[in-house]
Amino acid sequence: MASETQKSGTNLDRETAYIILAVGAIVGVALIVWPAIPFKWWWDPLLQWLREGANEGAWRPGVVMLSMLAGLALMFASFQYVRPLERIDPTIRVVLYGYNAGLTGVLLLVLLGIVNLFVNIFVPNFLDTTQGSFHSISEVTRKYVQELDKPVKVYMVMSRNDPAFSNMDALLSSMKELNADKFDFEAISPVRNDTRMNDMLQMFPQLTSTGLIVTYGSDKNYSLIPTNELTTLDFNNAEQERRLFNGEVRLMQELYFLAEEKRKAVVYFTQGHGEPEVDGRSADGISALTQRLRKDNYDVRPLSFKVGPDGKATDVPADADLVVCLGATRPMKLAVDALEKYMDRTDANGKKGKLLVFMGPTPPDENANNTMRQTGLEALLQKFNVELTNERILTLAHPQDLARLNAGPELVPGMPTEAAASEGHPIALNFKNRLFAWYHAREVRPGTSKPTLRATTVIATVGLQWKETNMTKRPGDTIREFQANPKAHAGRVSDDPFGVLVTVAEASSDPHAFAQGSRASTPRMAVFGSYDFTTNSSLTETNYSLVRGAIDWNRERFTNIGIQPKSHKNYTLPDKLSLGKLFALPAAAMIFGILGMGAIVWTMRRR
Repeated sequence: MASETQKSGTNLDRETAYIILAVGAIVGVALIVWPAIPFKWWWDPLLQWLREGANEGAWRPGVVMLSMLAGLALMFASFQYVRPLERIDPTIRVVLYGYNAGLTGVLLLVLLGIVNLFVNIFVPNFLDTTQGSFHSISEVTRKYVQELDKPVKVYMVMSRNDPAFSNMDALLSSMKELNADKFDFEAISPVRNDTRMNDMLQMFPQLTSTGLIVTYGSDKNYSLIPTNELTTLDFNNAEQERRLFNGEVRLMQELYFLAEEKRKAVVYFTQGHGEPEVDGRSADGISALTQRLRKDNYDVRPLSFKVGPDGKATDVPADADLVVCLGATRPMKLAVDALEKYMDRTDANGKKGKLLVFMGPTPPDENANNTMRQTGLEALLQKFNVELTNERILTLAHPQDLARLNAGPELVPGMPTEAAASEGHPIALNFKNRLFAWYHAREVRPGTSKPTLRATTVIATVGLQWKETNMTKRPGDTIREFQANPKAHAGRVSDDPFGVLVTVAEASSDPHAFAQGSRASTPRMAVFGSYDFTTNSSLTETNYSLVRGAIDWNRERFTNIGIQPKSHKNYTLPDKLSLGKLFALPAAAMIFGILGMGAIVWTMRRR
């Protein structure tokens, strides 16, 4: 009988083959596995080389790759050397088959690892498919975080069971990915980590409840955001109550506040000319607005004007960052004199006065053919290229989004204009395609009398409107006249946009400032043709965001504008729900699918 060596066609015996297999396997595995021990030694240089093209330390991942390839080659060579014994030795045969399977698996794993590495570096880490965009951050926040020049750290002292925890954790993780060098956060359980909580209480003595601790620059410059401010309920939604996640909005507000060294901007609201009281709680009051502004770190104060010792109106206080005239309906001569002086003066920092006006239709003036009563503010606005007209806007046909509400003609829909958006106006850009609906509006037109001032129509009406100068005429009567004789009144109804928000910016000393767009000039004034949307009965999240955006635009805080709360939208099952379609149909589909796959397998095996 021929020897086993002769049967294999080689002089290799089993003992030598086992030794070669063992040495090749052990050394090969060692060459492949050892890089897992000094992982960061070669992993960090690899990421820096791929992301930034940094060559420092790039030889380290090269050494690791060569080592792994050498290990695979050694194992492959040793197994190939003993392959002639494959047919006569069951042990060698099992080892070779196992090696082939293992090698295939390792090569597949390496291929998948390379693909995932490049995807992780060059492709966004996640795709946000939530309807409320809870895992996305606004472009405003993204740009702010990327351009941070001081370190920011957020301590999230919250229970994991808190409704806002998961949303806040996702937000902070996204912000850290944008700028890991300047932005960091730490989640601290107030229950499970007593030692760390004691450290927090020593570092931040004002911490009295769960929430966020936001530090800017150093731990001494910090601010607190209670947990209950991260989530609010919106009761103004026409369809149903909504829960809003305010984490991004509140966090950015505190960062701006800390960046300004905790100085609150002083905003004065004029009083005494028919304006709503600053803290008025009636339906047509503005307490909801002023409370929100105070929560957002604005110092809101009332402003009344009196006759001074010199016989002239008292001045606007020197600490005013902005003056708001909202809902005036009576003559305001003293106020106009003081506001004109305020708008022309320059403070210690070289900044001029800023004015924000909300003026809807005023009561009829019997001595002027029942047109709107003049307050005196109209003449001041004309000096700044703004014409606050005596024409009330009324709607004959609403856009489809509002038509289903059966809204009356007093409801005026409007949207940011394409012209303002194309110029890069921050308000128009951040509220682009947003439909606003305000009751009781008048037209505001931009002027050109003063060449150093740029007046821009930012929001204009959409739909079919007409304008009315007679304040005693009922809109319903006019509509009936249209219906009775459409041809006679066809010229009064128009789908041309009528301005309801005009902003004014002043050219800088650069002669090419206007050619560089809206941000190359200094904001001075914003004039709304309505104020009803700021009252307690109408102040929605969107309306408040617009008011806040107008304030921030006036204060040249362009990056504050446009950050919106995230909305939790609840799905309600329809009233006429078919249980058969909901349960029976999916169950039947799964059963038949399983039976079908079983039949296919049975048929294939029978062959």
